[in-house]
Amino acid sequence: MTPFNTKDNRKIPRVTAGPLVSMPIPDTTTSNGAAGFSYENKSALFLLATNSMFGQDKFYESAKQADDRFVKLVREVAKADPEWMFGFIGWLRNTGNMRTAAVVASVEAALVLKNVPLVQVAAGDQGWSRKLAKAGLGRADEVGEAVAYYFSKYPNTQIPKPLKRGWADAMTELFNEYTAMKYGNSDKKEFTPDRLLNLLHPQAKAPWQSDLFGYLVARKYGEVEIPESLKMLRVRQIMMGWPVAERRSFLGEHEASDALKSAGMTWEALAGWLQGPMDAQAWQAIIPNMGYFALLRNLRNFDQAGIDAKTAAYVMGRLCDEQAVAKSKIFPFRFLAAHRNAPHSRWGGPLSMALDMSLKNIPTLPGRTLVLVDTSGSMGHAFSEHSEMKRRDAAALFGIALAKAGNQVDLYSYASGYGKWLMEFKTTKGADVLAEMASWQRLGYNIGGGTPTARAVQATYKGHDRVVILTDEQADYSGFRGVDAPVPADKHFYTFNLAGYRQGHAPTGKFRHSFGGLTDACFPLMSMIEEGTAGRWPWEVVA
Repeated sequence: MTPFNTKDNRKIPRVTAGPLVSMPIPDTTTSNGAAGFSYENKSALFLLATNSMFGQDKFYESAKQADDRFVKLVREVAKADPEWMFGFIGWLRNTGNMRTAAVVASVEAALVLKNVPLVQVAAGDQGWSRKLAKAGLGRADEVGEAVAYYFSKYPNTQIPKPLKRGWADAMTELFNEYTAMKYGNSDKKEFTPDRLLNLLHPQAKAPWQSDLFGYLVARKYGEVEIPESLKMLRVRQIMMGWPVAERRSFLGEHEASDALKSAGMTWEALAGWLQGPMDAQAWQAIIPNMGYFALLRNLRNFDQAGIDAKTAAYVMGRLCDEQAVAKSKIFPFRFLAAHRNAPHSRWGGPLSMALDMSLKNIPTLPGRTLVLVDTSGSMGHAFSEHSEMKRRDAAALFGIALAKAGNQVDLYSYASGYGKWLMEFKTTKGADVLAEMASWQRLGYNIGGGTPTARAVQATYKGHDRVVILTDEQADYSGFRGVDAPVPADKHFYTFNLAGYRQGHAPTGKFRHSFGGLTDACFPLMSMIEEGTAGRWPWEVVA
């Protein structure tokens, strides 16, 4: 999540998949000179939002250019179709899990519609602006992020009432004792819970929440008694009163994990409470209370602290728990990164199982499928400035997983390189995805060089029922034709774009499909399209 809500925020720092529509004929060129097809507004917004991190440079486009384009598209689409925008923002935040883009989109869409009423179908309708302001907020701290983004973009202005009411609705829905402590105890926040309460005036939904709101405001002005209804805060207060020298010894007690849970302690809060390092005993006490993602990103810390075998076994069991993996909504790429970064070999098996579990939505497609993975130089760039995962690694991971799930799949790596420019990859029966990834890298399938997509399609297409390309779409010039030219018009041609550039390398339509990003949500859409449901956005419900 981009940190808009910081005290030193004085400028905008920075800002999943359906059939997209582009121009039917080339109307521009890609950055490398090949024929390019501009997307219509909804498709351009969808593609940009789903595969780029707001505020981070893209290979062919600066962060500011992309962010300005994002905001412009949001405002234009919101004015033209607020209902589509409402569905898009909710899906982007909840299913796509793109938090920053959802926050920015909800603010900008709500602003442009602040004077546009919702079509009245029942008494009490709130209006589009209020609904949109709330739509992008899925976590308590995102209320502060939305307010901080607004003031960073529109300083010295008053918040329009519809936005204020939408954000107040979100506070009522998202704030409880645990979230108030987890997200509201930082001195680095510009918009703390008490400031948000004074600014937005949310209506409490129950007596305990009224007590919570009152306490959060009152404590800013001195010591106040915590109401009886706020049991978690009272337990935390008792624990904070213990002498620091006695706190670590408490962690060895049998009920330590339960006590930490009753106090709403996260592992970050525990580290602060101990006022010292997180040793094995500390991790062992808090691990039973940690969420799936927190476990996944702390494997190295567990190893360095030396947690015992019993606790490690518990973590391994959680990592490969099928329900936990599904609930986590973690991208498959995260498991590959965790596998590469975890120092102890014991995590390898559970992470490999978790990765395979996270790909359950991949359909087994009928007939023959051609999969082309772009491993050109630009695909060697990281997804974002905060990630070590390279585009080509994610593309290879996705392509291999699709091959493992499909029948009669022909999988190739392509790039201009200096030797082989096209290499067929044969998956091994019974091997898991991570083992296949290791083979891909070891055997030199990351070729490098330019992006001869049209030549690769022409060389490999042999009457397949569909073509799947994983690329950044910056195809080299190959004549004023789309890269899909060798594929018959009645065969499906899928492009998964990892970079979010302004021009696609092929048109879209009934049998031509461009998708943004590589999330689990992309895979079911392939089968949906082939089942005759093309043209429906993923958040739309079939009657």
